[in-house]
Amino acid sequence: MRGVCPVYDRHGFHPDLRVPVHMRDPKRIYDFCNRLAACWSKVPDWRFGQLIANVLGQYVADTGRDIFFPEDKEIIEYIEKYFAPVSGNTPFG
Repeated sequence: MRGVCPVYDRHGFHPDLRVPVHMRDPKRIYDFCNRLAACWSKVPDWRFGQLIANVLGQYVADTGRDIFFPEDKEIIEYIEKYFAPVSGNTPFG
């Protein structure tokens, strides 16, 4: 083994075992990015780093979870909720 975190080749095979590992669907990236773009367009003056720091900082504060562990679906749903209009108040609308 080459250390704690094994490296997989570009085909998703563990180098020592030569067995396929679970790979996430690459098509999810486009859906995620399109949904992120829709949210980001509500605050066009924010740079990408500001967007990520603000939203994910609030995610960690709200959930107490490390940002490394949630799946993409959970994160994009949180981002969309973050930018959703609040009843009677629409800062991002």
